Amino acid sequence: MTHVTRRPSILLLGAVALLTASLVMASPAQAQSAVSADETSPDIVHDETVGNTLSLAESPQVSAESSSLNGGVTTLSAAGYKITCTVDAQNPHISEGARKQGKIYVIFKSKVKCTGTGSHPAKATIRVRSGLFWDSAKYSGDTSNGINWSKLRSNDEVRTVSVDGSVNIFYTPKNGTAGAYFTGHYQGTTTVEITSPSGFKVGSDTSSVMFCKPTTKTAKCSS
Repeated sequence: MTHVTRRPSILLLGAVALLTASLVMASPAQAQSAVSADETSPDIVHDETVGNTLSLAESPQVSAESSSLNGGVTTLSAAGYKITCTVDAQNPHISEGARKQGKIYVIFKSKVKCTGTGSHPAKATIRVRSGLFWDSAKYSGDTSNGINWSKLRSNDEVRTVSVDGSVNIFYTPKNGTAGAYFTGHYQGTTTVEITSPSGFKVGSDTSSVMFCKPTTKTAKCSS
């Protein structure tokens, strides 16, 4: 099985005040331009891009939603900046850390990095949500029971990261939590949202489909 892993990014456009600024209330139109967090949850993203299918072709990208950072601020003079955060959902696999402890289960991790241009802040706060989805199967490509994805594990984590291109790792489920142990197809979906500096932008990525049978000490996942 082959899958082209997507690399969608989220962009945050902003303005840094160089002189005094006066605050104004955002208009209803500006408030409505943001997409609610529930509409961009891993569950909905996975359902809309994958659905009841094992298709290994590249799924349609979920575009980052756009909202104006300086919509509620009026500045006398400003220098622009841009922050870009990219999420990469890695393929589900057997946890090697758990294996060393005699436990065999499936997890996946997501890599997130943020970069900036212009006079951008050194740090950004991001919210990373993820879901580990499972479809019952006896072997890779088995669809004898139909294709029914269920979310077995999840994570919802807020973290302040450096805007310097460094890689940040987020595990699903969170470190210290047992992963999944059913035999079947597995797939991970992750969304990343920039929460500070203010603005609402969400990007997402979905991993390849992997077949995992976490029943022996030497178990491995395969495409």
